Amino acid sequence: MDSNPLVSVIMIFLNAQSYIQEAIESIFSQRYVNWELLLIDDGSTDESTQIAKSYSAKHPDKIRYFEHLGHQNRGMSTSRNVGISHSRGTYVAFLDADDIWLPEKLERQIAIMQKHPEIEFIINPALYWNLNGTKEPQRMTLVEGQLPPGAWIPKILQDGDNAACPSSIMAQRAALVQVGGFENWAPNLVEDQVMWLKVSLEDLSLYFDPTCLNVYRIHASSCCMAASSGRKLESHIKLYSWLIGCLKKNTKFRNRFGQYLSIAELKLWEILIERASQLARGNGSYTPLNRLARFRANWNLIQLCKSYPGSKISGLLLLQAFSGSIAERLKNWIIPVPPEWT
Repeated sequence: MDSNPLVSVIMIFLNAQSYIQEAIESIFSQRYVNWELLLIDDGSTDESTQIAKSYSAKHPDKIRYFEHLGHQNRGMSTSRNVGISHSRGTYVAFLDADDIWLPEKLERQIAIMQKHPEIEFIINPALYWNLNGTKEPQRMTLVEGQLPPGAWIPKILQDGDNAACPSSIMAQRAALVQVGGFENWAPNLVEDQVMWLKVSLEDLSLYFDPTCLNVYRIHASSCCMAASSGRKLESHIKLYSWLIGCLKKNTKFRNRFGQYLSIAELKLWEILIERASQLARGNGSYTPLNRLARFRANWNLIQLCKSYPGSKISGLLLLQAFSGSIAERLKNWIIPVPPEWT
């Protein structure tokens, strides 16, 4: 095994002029120095494009700059996949342009990879940098060490804090190629969760290290903070319907991880009802006209669940358009709470 393997660092960015320089400098501050940096411009219209190009021109042996054809905005998954396709390292690490790595990040993860060569993904918690300036560790409830097959799936479903920030991950490049990289269809708000669920379904070897190695900056212009509540809910509808479709339609996944289907269905139900109720607010009483408006809105929600027809859930969702109280009473009968949550 190479004692000093190359690490390909992939940084995607979109209008990150306020933060990208600090993020890049945190890579230069790493104790582990055998890295290359791939800067992927997702259609920026601010000064971050010129900042990235200047770093690439100044350090051509370490940094390469890429952008989409016509300087388009193609989304986080597509941009990260561009980085993966051009990476040359044995390992790949991601750093979002508004995050910061601590100096020991690469050194510690490489040491774990070298000690456990069978490991394909390393997961670390982030240190959240809150709007008020305080910092607190991400509350992940994973058990330190190598995770049993599929163990990350219910953890992510039960608590979003168990989904790693992309800036925390290191992976073998071959493993990323094996699973086909990030899913281009996945909405920006959940593209990382889709990826982590996918690598869990594919039963790659995952290792959890509870040490915080990166600072995750929470700020008003970040993707998660700027998104509307409706957009967040509909992104999760796509996430859960995709996972349910995988567990139902793929024999390999169903045989190995079918026990998580009820958890995913419950999550989908909860999000669908929340979004349907959100759309119904302000429409007044259940008059015929308002019922029709609710029906149309809820039907549009059902269309988001393309991987999961879910006739029972779809029926209840449409029933909710006419009588939310009846639909709520039927919910636990149709989809009981999984035993893992009791």
